[in-house]
Amino acid sequence: MDPLVKSALVGTAQGGDAGPASGPTDALVEAALAGEADARELALLLRAGAASIYRIAGARPGGEAPTPLPCPPETLRPCSSAMTEIIRAMLSGDQRDLLPLALVEMRGNKLALPAELLPTALACPEDQRPFILPLLGSRGRWLAAHNPEWSWALRESASADDPPPADADRLFEEGDLSERRRVLRQLRRADPGRARALLEAAWKSEKAEVRRSFIAIMAIGLGEGDEPFLEAALGDRAQAVRGRAAELLAGLPASALCQRMIARADAILSLEAASVSARLKAAVRGDAALGKLVVALPDEFDASWAKDAVIEAPPGGVGRKAWWLSQLLAATPLAHWEARFGADPAAIVGLVRGHSFASALVDGLTAAALRQGAKAWMGPLWDLWRTLGKGGPLVPQPLSALIAEMDAEAAEARVCELLGVGTLILEILSALPTPWTERVAAAYLKGLGERLAGLGKRRPQSDDPWLESLRTAGRALPSSRIAEALALPSPPAPAEASNWYLDRWRANSRLFTEALNLRQRLAEEMRS
Repeated sequence: MDPLVKSALVGTAQGGDAGPASGPTDALVEAALAGEADARELALLLRAGAASIYRIAGARPGGEAPTPLPCPPETLRPCSSAMTEIIRAMLSGDQRDLLPLALVEMRGNKLALPAELLPTALACPEDQRPFILPLLGSRGRWLAAHNPEWSWALRESASADDPPPADADRLFEEGDLSERRRVLRQLRRADPGRARALLEAAWKSEKAEVRRSFIAIMAIGLGEGDEPFLEAALGDRAQAVRGRAAELLAGLPASALCQRMIARADAILSLEAASVSARLKAAVRGDAALGKLVVALPDEFDASWAKDAVIEAPPGGVGRKAWWLSQLLAATPLAHWEARFGADPAAIVGLVRGHSFASALVDGLTAAALRQGAKAWMGPLWDLWRTLGKGGPLVPQPLSALIAEMDAEAAEARVCELLGVGTLILEILSALPTPWTERVAAAYLKGLGERLAGLGKRRPQSDDPWLESLRTAGRALPSSRIAEALALPSPPAPAEASNWYLDRWRANSRLFTEALNLRQRLAEEMRS
């Protein structure tokens, strides 16, 4: 701490002196204080003023700074001058949507950011850092060591997949939040018990937001040994921490929380035997009639539920009992229903269709499938959500959430089925991994071509997902389909002077074409 600041904080009356000598002005300070009996406060103010003027004017260095070690040799390939200009424009905001894609492709080609762009890149927004970091090269890391504002590049160059450092305990205790999170992730991968012990020791002194951040990392290497810690976290002061602890415990089928939830759910859900006629019809179809799903919810909230992070008050527009049902199902192992009803996920989801509590049931089952990674449930749940429409309070966007987590083949089949009938739901398309597969890209371009061909005959739409999809497609289409996309017809010119719908199509189509042309240029430069 600056001695003058320290003196001011301590106070001259409490023993703080007037600060250190400030240079050639000391004689003036001493002259101004001549004859004063106790001028410690005045001396402090005079020296602080002198120091301030020195900083404004530019103080002379106190001595020669040590010569820094030279930058290590670069191991990555340099960019071409043309590519340097493309990346420069992107870093400045031109075609910013394509920047992550360009940086990922640069990494795949083992290219380094050009030296002249490193200061701009090192000052990038936090969300761009994961893409920038692998391209800094030796010179970028060398520069980061000479500027504290760029130190993130040194901290984050150690991946969470790396083994924990030898001083991991010290870094967890003394580092900033991002460093502590990285070390905790490394420890959870290498030694979950050691990471948990560090967390337990620091838990009570952490703020609620930090506790919530740390407990989410417990998902790495989650095991039975974590149950006591997570069970204790169910009593945390913060609702977000209690909720996250309950989600993690729901991922441990043998945990006490899962057993409590199974008992509660069993008391609420049961199967009413199928009628004789229903069994006969099922036999003709070659399957079994499971019967009717019966929901029997209590009229009053059970206080014991709150101890397991079940929230009593529902969100707006949601019924109390439906809200309780969704939360209880979300924390119940899905394998329990398969065993209890003796049926596969598709048959069990079929029981929900048309039920008076269908929305609450499918919301809870979907939350459980996403938390437990139960991929066999995701396809049937997605098919049911498609008929229901809007999502639920636990899973507001179920179609995109399930698409993002289900098996790639199942996801592709459902997206291509929608595109094949001309239906495009932008949130679903955006949830697919990029670049899109050949199958998805072919279905999209076929649908887009048909849309463009019929534009002149369509009535204007204020919310046209095909129109909005062009921005996503510009960065998601695989390189092998760029030429086909560029060959699509342009939107027709409006017949009248002003047609806002066609004008928007033409503007978005122009941006789409520019993005694809830029990607082609990038690909050519990377090969050179």
